[in-house]
Amino acid sequence: MLGFGRNSAERISLIFSAPSIAFIAILIFTLFSPIGIGPLLTQTASILLGTLFLSVLPIAPVAYYARKGTIDIDITDRKKRPRFFAMSLVGYSLGAVTFGLLNATSMMVLSLAYVFVTLSVALISLFWKVSVHTTGIAGPVTGLTYVFGWVVAPLYLLLLPVGWARLKLRAHTPAQLVVGVIVAFFVTFLVYRVFYPASPSPPL
Repeated sequence: MLGFGRNSAERISLIFSAPSIAFIAILIFTLFSPIGIGPLLTQTASILLGTLFLSVLPIAPVAYYARKGTIDIDITDRKKRPRFFAMSLVGYSLGAVTFGLLNATSMMVLSLAYVFVTLSVALISLFWKVSVHTTGIAGPVTGLTYVFGWVVAPLYLLLLPVGWARLKLRAHTPAQLVVGVIVAFFVTFLVYRVFYPASPSPPL
């Protein structure tokens, strides 16, 4: 039973990793954003660019060095995390700049949210460990809720199985999971309040 629980936790951690959740957010914003994706991008281009900048480039260095055996895929050594957060910031920042130049405001703001959340977590990681899995869910779900309203808020429930999985794998403490959620929520909310086009009554 213990082995089954650990295997399930590993699968949940993989399925609901930050790149996977980012891809879901990319699809939703591209296909359903109330302000569209701008005049210069097709939906296919938006999905491909979003996937490149928000899902592939940020995780590529981690996958590469994990394959070499330099780190484990979760980068459990806190002291090694800032370096990889910095690499992820490059991908997110390129996404924000590219979508900004293409007048794709919806995707630009999503990218900016990833930039500022990752920067916040990187700074915290200089002295403490925060769950990337919970930030990777709470951040995009907060952005989706801000834009589409409380109808998408049930996606926050994904935090329950993911939190269980990270505790089962002893990857984080409860405090590290909760702080990840809090940081991602407030930073993403502030990014959307500042950069997302104003509406008469924001859904969140």
